[in-house]
Amino acid sequence: MDFDFLESQINQLPKGEEAKLRRGKRGEGFWKIAAKADVSRHEERRLELLCYAIAQLGRGDDDLSFGAALHEAGYSKTRLNRLLDTREPEVECRKAIDFLAAQGQGASWQQLDDYLRYKNDRARDSIARSYYSAKYNDESE
Repeated sequence: MDFDFLESQINQLPKGEEAKLRRGKRGEGFWKIAAKADVSRHEERRLELLCYAIAQLGRGDDDLSFGAALHEAGYSKTRLNRLLDTREPEVECRKAIDFLAAQGQGASWQQLDDYLRYKNDRARDSIARSYYSAKYNDESE
């Protein structure tokens, strides 16, 4: 997904439509972005969560992966396990985005996008690897 495109589209929306995205609601603004992004019905939920994340925290920091951002924000190992073990990652990903937003912690959204797109071990392992790499790098300092 092109995160620059999403951010520019969100920033061009009327304030009310942008606010709907920040609340995780699908309004005219979401459908406008979905039409321009040419996503299938199958991809709408993923696009919705990415719009939600970007509306809350912006495009993100390319140098800080989603997993590392979760660690930096103080996301617990228990929550991480729940996020990675769920059969419905959209629900747990929304909670993780809410947690990052509450902490004011941005992230690169690529790992989140991959997880929502593929929902496979490789995507889960990527998030876990970056979370624990950040954790153990912090402990060695």
